[in-house]
Amino acid sequence: MDNNRRALSFVGYGVLVLLAYFIQFTPFMVRIYGEYPMPMLMITVIIAMFESDLCAGAVGLICGLLTDINMINGAGLHAILYMFAAVLISLLIETLLQNNALSLIFISIITFFTNSFVELLTKSQLTDGIFGTYFNHYFRSAVLSIVFIIPCYLLFALVFGHKLRYKRPQGIINSRLKKYRPAKKKMSDRNKGY
Repeated sequence: MDNNRRALSFVGYGVLVLLAYFIQFTPFMVRIYGEYPMPMLMITVIIAMFESDLCAGAVGLICGLLTDINMINGAGLHAILYMFAAVLISLLIETLLQNNALSLIFISIITFFTNSFVELLTKSQLTDGIFGTYFNHYFRSAVLSIVFIIPCYLLFALVFGHKLRYKRPQGIINSRLKKYRPAKKKMSDRNKGY
C-alpha cells in the first residue's frame, strides 16, 4: 500500500514538473510588471522540502535540464544549480530546519536570489549595466517567485504533504550518519548517574 502511494506521488511530481515547464516556457505566459516567476525552480524547491535528498536531486536535475533546453545561456548550468539546490534544501529540512512556511520563505529568498545572480553572471549582454539589468529583470523575477511559491507550497502540502510529512524517507547521507551517532541512554541509566 505504501509503495502504491509513493508511485502515485512520483507520477504527481512528474505531472507537476511538466505543468511547470509548460507554464514557464509558453509564449503566452502572463507577465507581471514585465516579468514572470520561475515555476521550474519553485517546483524544485517545494519537492525538495518534502522528499529525500536522492529524489530531490533527481527532480532538480530534470527541472534544470528542461530549463537548459529552452535557455540560450543554459549549457547545463541550471541542471547543476537546481540539483545542488534541491539536495541542499532536502538535507537542511532533514537535519536542521522544520518543514513549514517560515523555512520555505528563508530557503526561497536564498535560492531565488542566488539563481538570479548566477544567471546574471552568465548573461553576455547587459543592456542597462549590471545593477540596472539585475533590478529591472532578475530581482523582479525572484520577488515574484517568492510571492507565488507560498500558495503553491500550501497547495502542495494539502495534496501531497499529509502522506510525506510524518513518514519522511531517509536520505542517503542521513541514513549513513545514523550508525556513527552515539546511542541514547535509557531513562533508567540517567537516573543511576552513569
